[in-house]
Amino acid sequence: MTRPAAPSALALDVSFLAMVDDWRRGGPGCDDAGFDAHARALFVHQLERNEPYARYAESCGFTLARQPRTWREIPAVPSSAFKDATLATFDVARAELEFHTSGTTTDRVGKHFVERAELYDASLAAGFDRFIETQCAVDYAPRLGRPSLPPGRYFRMLLIGYFEGIDSERGLEWRCADSLSLRDFLRLGERERVPDHSWLSRTRSRLSLEVHDQVFSWVLKRLAEHGLIKGERIGVDASTIEANAALRTIIRRDSGEGYREMLTRMAQESGIETPTTEDLVRLDRKRKGKKLSNADWESPTDPDARIAKLKDGRTHLAYKPEHAMDLDTGAVVAAELHPADQGDTTTMPNSLPRNAPTTSSTQDMRQPKDIRL
Repeated sequence: MTRPAAPSALALDVSFLAMVDDWRRGGPGCDDAGFDAHARALFVHQLERNEPYARYAESCGFTLARQPRTWREIPAVPSSAFKDATLATFDVARAELEFHTSGTTTDRVGKHFVERAELYDASLAAGFDRFIETQCAVDYAPRLGRPSLPPGRYFRMLLIGYFEGIDSERGLEWRCADSLSLRDFLRLGERERVPDHSWLSRTRSRLSLEVHDQVFSWVLKRLAEHGLIKGERIGVDASTIEANAALRTIIRRDSGEGYREMLTRMAQESGIETPTTEDLVRLDRKRKGKKLSNADWESPTDPDARIAKLKDGRTHLAYKPEHAMDLDTGAVVAAELHPADQGDTTTMPNSLPRNAPTTSSTQDMRQPKDIRL
């Protein structure tokens, strides 16, 4: 009796991609029996085409004649094996991706080769979308209204805006609609429309800050797993951005009196019964002790905004964004928003440790060796 031929690499790839796509769309991907069958078929494929792994499997008691009964019995490759041998079922010259270990434990560097980047991208992207949909489930009604767009698409569009420097939601919509590669990145079908700018605005307002922070932490974990965060040299940079609140609408914290109301009262006390706008401007310009202190004034529409001088010299209600970057890899490891009236020495300690537990698998992320402002 002849043994049935093992599935080809292409057949395995097609089966895997179908399984991942079903899982990404909310399906089970495959049941336990289907996963077991796929894993054991992949094991046979490795035995027939990967000689170093075949020798290792034989040392564990498994051959083509004596195969594992379930996927749980398949021997896992020790991480050190990637430093001792080339583990691949294809000519590594054709590999589209090549991953290296850090080489910090020994002089040898382990190498992992991926023949088709499509498989790697599909598995990583599916995890991204599935994680986001899980975190955002509480914000979506299960049955009411028309079917919603996947929240993973919203975060993908934010990534496009960040990498291409697009800060306009209308501009982001136009850019995604104009690029076939970006449409593919958004997982859009041939006839699906790019989400419009109003959907971006509504989704941004409905998803909590905690959800955005969880997605950021998830991405940091993926970076750390692939050695893209060293944590030894951290650069911290800050700036000021205008708040979406007008300076002329500020009120006093103690009495709730508006700035214009205060000037009107002062003008009337000086003898001007019905002061005009020109009178108020003149009075404001000439009065002594003129000072806008954050201790005395606040915005009624945005109490967290602070009065600050921007880099172009204007005084405005503002915030202070601050981010920390791994100087060895360029990865942003923290992004915080502070009150605009706080100095760098005050805000920097709060920016660094916020995501440190997320990247604790990297080298000394909790205690960087070098911090630069």
